[in-house]
Amino acid sequence: MIKYKVIAAFVIGFFGAAALALYLPDRKIKTHSPSEEFAAFLDFRVPKLMGIYGIPGVNISLVRDGLIVYTAAYGNANQKSGQKITVDMPMRVQSISKSVTAWAVLKLAEEGKLNLEDPAEKYL
Repeated sequence: MIKYKVIAAFVIGFFGAAALALYLPDRKIKTHSPSEEFAAFLDFRVPKLMGIYGIPGVNISLVRDGLIVYTAAYGNANQKSGQKITVDMPMRVQSISKSVTAWAVLKLAEEGKLNLEDPAEKYL
């Protein structure tokens, strides 16, 4: 069951990022925050996905050019007490760190900063 919740959380994050690409203004426009339309889309869609997948709470942060441009919290941190999740509440990253690490390694390889054929010990 936990495995499916982690997968569902990843799916929500993935679709949130995909939706971001559709709703952010053209790159030529200098902006540091997503549109109100995109925020409204998240406010509508995220709770629906949480209900479908049985996810008690989600914390979303969008970063652009190293700056946090959007944060939102949905649901509960504690189901029994009803404690709401807040945007500054620490969250466990769980298995998502594996895909983020893989992305970072591939990005470094693309930039020529590491060789995928080298043993991991060379970089640790």
